Amino acid sequence: MKTVISFACAVCFVALASSLAKAQLSAEINSVNSWSDYKEPLEPRTIPMALVEAGTPIYLVTHNEFSTKYIKTGMTICLYLKFPVKVEGYKVIPSGTPAYCKVTQADKPHGNGRAGYIEIEPLYIKVSPDEVLPLTGNPLVSMGRDREALGMIVAQGGMAAAGLMNQAQGMIDTKKEKRRAMQQQQGYQEAQQQAMAMGFSNIKLAQPAASQAVQGPGGLSQVAQTLNIVAPLVGLLIRGKHAVIPQGYILNAYAGADTWVEMKD
Repeated sequence: MKTVISFACAVCFVALASSLAKAQLSAEINSVNSWSDYKEPLEPRTIPMALVEAGTPIYLVTHNEFSTKYIKTGMTICLYLKFPVKVEGYKVIPSGTPAYCKVTQADKPHGNGRAGYIEIEPLYIKVSPDEVLPLTGNPLVSMGRDREALGMIVAQGGMAAAGLMNQAQGMIDTKKEKRRAMQQQQGYQEAQQQAMAMGFSNIKLAQPAASQAVQGPGGLSQVAQTLNIVAPLVGLLIRGKHAVIPQGYILNAYAGADTWVEMKD
């Protein structure tokens, strides 16, 4: 009987020892697996930066045409980098990056002959979600330089009249005034043609008083008649032209302050 009990105890001891051995082996395997999955903590990424100094030239270009037909004072518009900004040969801001600009003034043309006018001021380039490169420089200005031809001729006629009055007092060179009168003759002929094309055939400008006055003092009264009567009527015929900034126009701006920018190369 004792022998049977001893044998049973021996069997239990062997089974217990085997279970303990398996448990230890499993723990060691799990330990090895856990170490194989272990990874060293990542070091903080170092981003190369470059300093864009204040005064660095920044060339902007228009990708669209801007006109006083549709832009208004206070609007924010985008121009784009014409060339990349580089620091010591490294590209820090690529070409095509949008540059934000403000329309500081946009005046539509008026019927009194005043042409349209646009003034755009560079503001900044966004170089990262939290950083901008401020811009400075002269504003981009455009006027309706081809504003109504008649209105411009009227203004030139006024200047000629003042010169003629001084000439009567012996204060102006006669040859110089004759050249000016010949220019006025040509200008008034063009004005006559435009007025007739618009249906105002009753206005006669082909014989400007300016050219008559230089031939003798007796024509001064005709100068006054032409400027004071005919010219104001002509000024009401034509509307000034819209100011336009064409596509592809380049604005030269500058970095407004020292700014650190991430390198792109």
